[in-house]
Amino acid sequence: MKILFRFLVLNFIAGISYSQDVNEYRIGQINDWKQFEILTDWEFDYHQSNEKSYQRIDSAYQADKLYLTGITEERKKFLYDEYELKNRFDFRYNRARYFVEYIEEDSMIMDKTFSMPGIISSECFCELKKDGIEIQMGYWVFGGFIFTIRLYDNHFELQYIEDAHESKPFKYSESDSLYTDELSLRVENASLTLMEDFKAEIGEQIRAYLIFESPEYFIVPNHRGYSKDQEIHKAKTKGKIYFTCKLRMPFDPPQRK
Repeated sequence: MKILFRFLVLNFIAGISYSQDVNEYRIGQINDWKQFEILTDWEFDYHQSNEKSYQRIDSAYQADKLYLTGITEERKKFLYDEYELKNRFDFRYNRARYFVEYIEEDSMIMDKTFSMPGIISSECFCELKKDGIEIQMGYWVFGGFIFTIRLYDNHFELQYIEDAHESKPFKYSESDSLYTDELSLRVENASLTLMEDFKAEIGEQIRAYLIFESPEYFIVPNHRGYSKDQEIHKAKTKGKIYFTCKLRMPFDPPQRK
């Protein structure tokens, strides 16, 4: 599931283009950060699960059995060194916690799945690019949401993607003739606070807090379990995210041979 999630993220990000209008981030203290540092039960279990999975793979590799059977020893070592080890991360220091609200027809729709910190957290990845830093985080199981932040100079850009897994509830404009299952929005109404300015060095830990409010879009009224008589609702997504991630080089899986 983790590999699938990362594959989906990278493919969505590849298609994103950013406009020239940007926001400035700030450096400062983040309220409640100590609370974020304490793992929820779900986060702790997920971290433990990752660590146990890594240990099982290492044991199988060292014992030279069960791990990638049917390929040469040279290829095993290459995949282990270039994919398995480089692809790993410590979830405690590469995660995001979400508090999201949905607004429809000026009324708040609280989706508890996205708002309870004990349930919705996710992996978070920071990669060093040629022109800055790209941060990717989200939750994706047959649909979901993805946030992408680009940091460069003293500015940041934010993109929000929500996918409804082929149910097609969204319109960008009320006058649009077609609905879509994927909502992709450039978010300009956003505030980003970093606890420390970044030096763009591999291994650097980024700790940050994002407040955002998406542009207006339109949605069918029963998509999130809330219904009115109108045929379509104007809507927006807003919320806050605490996140931290360790800066790494872009990861490209080794090619199949």
